[in-house]
Amino acid sequence: MIKHAMAKVRDTTMILNPGRIPVITADQPLYALAKQIQWKWPEYGEGKFVVMFGGLHIEMASLRSIGTLLGDSGWTSAIVEANVASPGTSESFLSASSVTKTRQAHQITACSLYEPMRKAYNDFRSEESKTSNITFEDWREKRKQESPQFQFWNLVLDMKLLTSLQTTMSTMPVGSLFTSEI
Repeated sequence: MIKHAMAKVRDTTMILNPGRIPVITADQPLYALAKQIQWKWPEYGEGKFVVMFGGLHIEMASLRSIGTLLGDSGWTSAIVEANVASPGTSESFLSASSVTKTRQAHQITACSLYEPMRKAYNDFRSEESKTSNITFEDWREKRKQESPQFQFWNLVLDMKLLTSLQTTMSTMPVGSLFTSEI
């Protein structure tokens, strides 16, 4: 079944985009089958087909990476103290055992990190407005150099935003990003 689907994807790609390498995504069990097909049949080999994990597995890996980074940061305690989740549930966010709940916790955290950061920048701008025209991004770079703690939480925020963006992009219908351009 997977081999047949790969053949159809290859044939369609050759018609629509001659000379391009076909790309397919699949969840873990189907990904494993597609890789076995690539290893067994040379016409589906790794140089002739790109097989990737599906969006869910990419998101889970991203959330687990953030969880590893946040492991001993006190993040789970802050989640509990803010009444966002119970102690057991907040610990489960580190391993992303429930993707939906973990995603929501990271979205709440991203907002909680961004708001005070933006307020601090606005305060900086009001104090320095006569002497400085520094952008928000330049201010963040400067703060990262001055404070390891700021650098850590800025990295966490960036990772959370990238994961959120990837999730949003993977759930959009193919071509919807380019519809307004046509």
